Amino acid sequence: TYNDEGTHILSGSDDTQLRVWCTQTLRLLAVVETGHHRNIFCAKFVPNTNNSRAVSCGADGEIRLSCVDLGSKAGGEGDLLDSGLLSAQGPTLLHDTSTLALKLAFLPDCPTAFLGTSQDGCLRLYDLRQQSVSSASGDAFTRK
Repeated sequence: TYNDEGTHILSGSDDTQLRVWCTQTLRLLAVVETGHHRNIFCAKFVPNTNNSRAVSCGADGEIRLSCVDLGSKAGGEGDLLDSGLLSAQGPTLLHDTSTLALKLAFLPDCPTAFLGTSQDGCLRLYDLRQQSVSSASGDAFTRK
């Protein structure tokens, strides 16, 4: 996944880590421990965090928030990094589904809210402005 500016690529894979690459030099900039226990299927930079936060999901059914250290001062728009779960300094488990967690997508014009899909057929809405993991663990929408 590219960041908003198109200068970095975020990837996740079977080794349970995220990697950040420079698009101009193709150089590896960072390796991020996520806390996942199985391969990562999808990873996205959290908008407006200066590429310092990422969410990921994978075969372990987990949706996680991770800090990305690119060696520069992180700062987003306003006080976004000081609010809710975004202020966490290490990998944070946001949700553990009972099945594979497949895909993530941030909502347009709302940099703290994203959707996650899983193999159980649920679409969940997550809000990183929440103060605790239990309150951010996703409202489920299913098609019956």
